[in-house]
Amino acid sequence: MGIRHIDRHRNYTTVRRAHAVTDSIRLIIPAGCNSETLNHVYSPDRLQVHNSCQTVTGTVLRILQEKDGDTHIRLQLDSSYAGLLNDYNYMDQKGTLILEIVCAYSDITQQDAVSACQGYTNQVPIPSVGQHVSVVGQYVTDLDHGWNEIHPVYSIATM
Repeated sequence: MGIRHIDRHRNYTTVRRAHAVTDSIRLIIPAGCNSETLNHVYSPDRLQVHNSCQTVTGTVLRILQEKDGDTHIRLQLDSSYAGLLNDYNYMDQKGTLILEIVCAYSDITQQDAVSACQGYTNQVPIPSVGQHVSVVGQYVTDLDHGWNEIHPVYSIATM
């Protein structure tokens, strides 16, 4: 569970999350980003945060349901966002940025992810393949895989 503090003078939200293995993680979330979703990322210590509120645009190429309850989306970025990709995105994800909509469905078979989604229903709509979308979320490197992602996705809108 997160503890939120909104400082209206500085226009950001501070989120503290306790994790069993690491000390508290303190993130600064700009106003307008949905920090509540961060509470439903399992094992957040596997994600290296680069930007807590990144916007990207691109075209949806592939959608997968993962064992952890997340929807995994390959997004072909518009050219102005190409700098967000790293070598692992090109080698392992066909030159796409990965989007993770956490707790997108209830059939979770990965045991260490079950508690992160317990009692939470994600309201982020899942786009269709071929749609051009604008996405807002936390821009990270997944340290388990090496590629960059938006994880979690805070919002998706079709363009």
